Amino acid sequence: MKKSFYVFFLAVLMSGCATGYQWQDLTGRYSEIKLQEDIFKVIFLGNAYGRPRKAEDLTLLRCAELVLENKCRYFILIDEKSGITSTPPPVVVTRSDGKKYTYPKPSTSNTIKCFREKPRNFPGAVYDAEQVRNNIRSKYGLNK
Repeated sequence: MKKSFYVFFLAVLMSGCATGYQWQDLTGRYSEIKLQEDIFKVIFLGNAYGRPRKAEDLTLLRCAELVLENKCRYFILIDEKSGITSTPPPVVVTRSDGKKYTYPKPSTSNTIKCFREKPRNFPGAVYDAEQVRNNIRSKYGLNK
C-alpha cells in the first residue's frame, strides 16, 4: 500500500514536468509582441524537461494561431532563433553528494509577417496558418 502511494505521488509529480503550451507563467511558455500591423514576434521558453524541437514546434503553433486571430491565413518567417535560455535561469539542482547539476531550458523566437492572401513569387516558405495549427496540435495531442 505504501509503495503504491509513492508510485502514484511520483507519477503526479512527474506529469507536471513536461513542457506545456500556455501563456507565459512561472514555468515559462510563450509570449508575443506586435511590432507592426502585420508583423509579430513570438517567444517560447520551455522548461528544463522540454526538448528543443518541441519548443520550435510550439513557437510555430503560436505563430499560426496569432495569424488566424488577426484574420489572416498565411505567414512567412522573417527571423527565427533557437537555443538554450538563461532567462529565466536554468534549473540548478544540488544533490545529496554536494554536486550541482544544471538543466538548461530550450527557447525559440520567431518574427513573422502575416498575409490575408498567399504571397506570390516569395522565394522562401509560405506557411498556411490553418494547416500548421492543425498539424502541430495533432502531433502533440493538443485539443482546442
